[in-house]
Amino acid sequence: MGEKAFESRAEGNPELGEFLQSSDSRVLRDIFERAAKDAGHAHAADLPGADRIDESTGFYGEYHPDGKRVSLNILRIKGAAEALGVDWQPLAQKIFIHENVHAFTDRGTQKGRMADHNSLGYQETDRIKFTPLGMAFYQLWNEGCTELWARRLFREYQAESRGMSDADVDSFFEKIAGKKGTGAQDPYEDEVELVKTFSEYLAKEHHLNAAVMEQSVIEGMITGEMLQEPDSLKILEKILPPHFLEDLKNTDYHATARRLTKELKARMEKPQSARVPTNSFTRRLLRIAESIMESQSHLHGS
Repeated sequence: MGEKAFESRAEGNPELGEFLQSSDSRVLRDIFERAAKDAGHAHAADLPGADRIDESTGFYGEYHPDGKRVSLNILRIKGAAEALGVDWQPLAQKIFIHENVHAFTDRGTQKGRMADHNSLGYQETDRIKFTPLGMAFYQLWNEGCTELWARRLFREYQAESRGMSDADVDSFFEKIAGKKGTGAQDPYEDEVELVKTFSEYLAKEHHLNAAVMEQSVIEGMITGEMLQEPDSLKILEKILPPHFLEDLKNTDYHATARRLTKELKARMEKPQSARVPTNSFTRRLLRIAESIMESQSHLHGS
């Protein structure tokens, strides 16, 4: 599979070693750097090498800003793969890419008024970050964007490493989607649907293509757009379902994401939905979308 910068970690953990041996770090680095370049944000891909990858004892995968390390729980991933009806190695690769998105968008420790914090993906401000609304929506949005981009990168990785065919990748994601709403559901299925629905909603309000809006939110994560600014509360208050904050006290982020997605879809079905107020966050997303459309028109000579 080409250059292998991931060396075997077979001692003490043969399955993690097996996975790392099957991964091609050159391809992974190249697709990250190409995506950053396309977003107008040249970025060297400082992705964790084998010396910064270890076994997780908790989640399927974890990113640790301290030391920029990634952990994988191969045993748990194998169990999830069996429940989802997919092979464990591609599932591990998808999870590994998700954690590498966190690593790639890690902008280090930021000094804040209330506390120092690590800035990953979409940046947040302390004034909003520590409120239930700000932290919850940041969590839902950032993880949804991370997984949405990770799934696209996974497809590119499989094509360039000569791994799974497009048809096999389609089947892989269809099986994952088929488990939505069950105990075997992919951890970020609800968050991905939220981001896709929000993109569709914003695109409809501004008469844009939904796919372009999806790409704009991914590029916004690459460039480190600010989501949690004071005037972002205005847009959230207009689109959040009733009793959103109360829900957070009684349920988890996934259930809240499902409620928000359902509300957005219901609004889109109305003949004339109330226009989302334009604020600094949406203006930047729209500028990114315009830049993408301009690039596409140059590419096609129109």
